[in-house]
Amino acid sequence: MSRAGMNVAVEHGKLLTSFLNLHGAQAALFQKRDELIESIVSLAQRTDLFDASFKPGSLKGLEAWYFEMLEDDSFKQVGSGRQKLEQGMAMYIGETIVRNNSEFERTVQEFTFEAGKYEIGCRNFLSA
Repeated sequence: MSRAGMNVAVEHGKLLTSFLNLHGAQAALFQKRDELIESIVSLAQRTDLFDASFKPGSLKGLEAWYFEMLEDDSFKQVGSGRQKLEQGMAMYIGETIVRNNSEFERTVQEFTFEAGKYEIGCRNFLSA
């Protein structure tokens, strides 16, 4: 990894939440995932651009909806701040991957560059 890449990784690690152990991190991060997904599904009901069906094709609608809000700076008008909406989008994309590809699963793991800090993601357990 380049020095610049390492600096970015270290800064990212500082932003992650600390947990005492993996179990605590899983409980908290999976709960946060569920809340963010619920928020995206609820917000999607207010637009014709995005149907939160968790089908792969729905990601095109999610993209169109996001860029419309970005262009109009209308995140608050739909009832969400930009950061929360982007976090929800990340969780929706991950959930769409997991629901449509049986070789993928949700994971929570300790961040490589910061002990005690955890992050949520998806992984292909067949290639792990």
